[in-house]
Amino acid sequence: MGTLLVHITCGPEAPTRAALGLLVCRAAGDAGHQVNVFLAGDAVQLVRDAVLDSLSGLGTGSLRESFDGVVAKGGRLYVSGMSSKTRGVTDADLDGKPAEFAMPDRLVQLAFEADRTLTYCWVTSTFRSISCTPTGLSSPRRTTSRISGNEP
Repeated sequence: MGTLLVHITCGPEAPTRAALGLLVCRAAGDAGHQVNVFLAGDAVQLVRDAVLDSLSGLGTGSLRESFDGVVAKGGRLYVSGMSSKTRGVTDADLDGKPAEFAMPDRLVQLAFEADRTLTYCWVTSTFRSISCTPTGLSSPRRTTSRISGNEP
């Protein structure tokens, strides 16, 4: 099977978007793919146990269930060191998890090693997922997300 890198930048402020990224990671692991997850920006907070245990997305389920599914299938997490420092994420938050702090050069390395790369990010009022292949970028797909509730 292949190697998938998923780069997530949405955090607890956008629970459905954050949970969707990990749900896709879980599905890839369940299908037998090797999964690497790079958390950056607000997404670094997703490694905190309190966030994992309390966050659920609309239609995407429990963040904890998706996280545990990724881990059970051998998935690795890379947590932006710079984003973590500014958001107070520490070594204690990573204890017992297959996770490590990483800098942007590690993200670049992971992207070049992966067969496919997905990015889940929040750009103004548009949610984008961009898929990269060994031969280059596929056409970016833009979808406007309309989610009820108090999520932006």
